[in-house]
This record gives sequence, C-alpha cells and structure tokens, in this order.
Amino acid sequence: MDAYNNKQTNEADYKALWIDLYNTLTYDYGLDNLIWTYSVIPHVGWNADVTTFYPGSDYVDLVGMDYYGATPDFPNYEELKSLGKTIVMSESGPKDAGYGQWNMMQFANTIKGKAAYFLQWHSWNGAEVAIKDNKNTIEMMNSDAVITRDELQDLTTRF
Repeated sequence: MDAYNNKQTNEADYKALWIDLYNTLTYDYGLDNLIWTYSVIPHVGWNADVTTFYPGSDYVDLVGMDYYGATPDFPNYEELKSLGKTIVMSESGPKDAGYGQWNMMQFANTIKGKAAYFLQWHSWNGAEVAIKDNKNTIEMMNSDAVITRDELQDLTTRF
C-alpha cells in the first residue's frame, strides 16, 4: 500500500504558507515588482493533481509546469488553463533517452499558442538538455512561432 493512499496531506498548509509569503513580501516589505508563478511538476503516482495546491488567483500571476520527457509534450495543459491565468512552461527539456534527441521545432509547435514562454536548462556532463544540443535548433530559433530576446522591444525606453 502506498503512503497516504497516494494523497498529499498538506494542501492547506502549502496554500497558507504561499499566501503568508505573498502578503509579507508584498505588503510588509513593499515588493510590488515580483511575478508570482504557480508551477507544478505533474507526475503519475505520489503527486497530487496539478491544481490541488493552487493558492488562488489573488496570489498568482502566472501558472506553469516543469516538463522533462523523452519527447516534447504539454501534459495537463487543460487543467492549467482552467485556472484562468497566463500559462508558461516554467522548465522544459529532454530526459534520459531524449537527451540530444528532442526536436526543438516539434517542441515549439507543441507549446505554440499555449505558453507565453519556456525555459530550457543548459546541458551538463552526461545530459544533452540545452536547446543547442538538440535537433532543429536553428529552424526553431528562426521560426515565426518563436520570439527571441533580440526581437523584443526595448522596454527600458517605455518608462
């Protein structure tokens, strides 16, 4: 038998901690320039549903997920969409058998129209995770589906 019948037991504590941290940083310390991202790591088994720990729309700016897999995917997109916030791919990249094999253009097409941005980590010894270490990198970076940093408007002149 799995511990706690595969149910998380600390949802209320997690939400209370998130809200307390939000209120402390926002109101006590006056930090009004923070972006609050509720990001989950969906997985079968021990972890709860992706919306279980959501602290509420008043305390979250973005919702996202971390996804590492053999091939590009965006599981649980509909559940994240139900939260009514801008969606991001907080972390992404290939895992194990996918190292160096991810099709970056397929990934761009998978998240196109769904995620405002994605973050993909660098590679390290024994793991080809970085964008540059995977397939169709140049095609993805030149695609109309992707906006790169050099294509962003210089926001410093707007304020």
